[in-house]
Amino acid sequence: MASLEAFNEEYYQQAIEELESGMFSEALWSKALAKADFDKTKAKGKYVDLRVQQLAEAVKAEEELQATEAHHDLLQQENAQLDSEVASLKTEYSSMVISNSLGFGIQVLAIAVSVGIMLPDWWWGLVAAFALYAMTMIPFIRLVPFFVMPVAFAYVAYEIGGGFSPTAANWSAGLVLLALFGVNHEIYNKLKDIERM
Repeated sequence: MASLEAFNEEYYQQAIEELESGMFSEALWSKALAKADFDKTKAKGKYVDLRVQQLAEAVKAEEELQATEAHHDLLQQENAQLDSEVASLKTEYSSMVISNSLGFGIQVLAIAVSVGIMLPDWWWGLVAAFALYAMTMIPFIRLVPFFVMPVAFAYVAYEIGGGFSPTAANWSAGLVLLALFGVNHEIYNKLKDIERM
């Protein structure tokens, strides 16, 4: 970058060329005349000084604008990085809330065992458990395990209760459904609170 002195020399040259060509600022010329007590010879020198100052200020303003824009870009990058870190922390905290929930863990374990027993290979139970936990991490399908699992357990309770009487079937299904919806609703509300942070 050229030195300030070199810029000043260019500005003086430009101001003198403006005066000689007659393509100068009328407002600045009027100011120069006023400062030179309306002496046209002195006013030319004043005009040159005022014009050099004006050109220097314009360059300085441009440099400040560029510095401000660069700072703004840097702040945007930092904000994007912080947003990414916050999203990562929310996901991590959501995982902790779900994995530390005994009620949800028991439901997943029971479904995994049931799937593992019903299907010929035990590892399908692990797949089911992993799928249920994975679904809770994906926001747009997060509700699926929280509602499907209580309904599945209510159906099992209905079948078991049906061995005694239709009333027992209805009561057992209803109580299981309410209890599990309560547990899952509490977990789901904690997850929503995390998303709102």
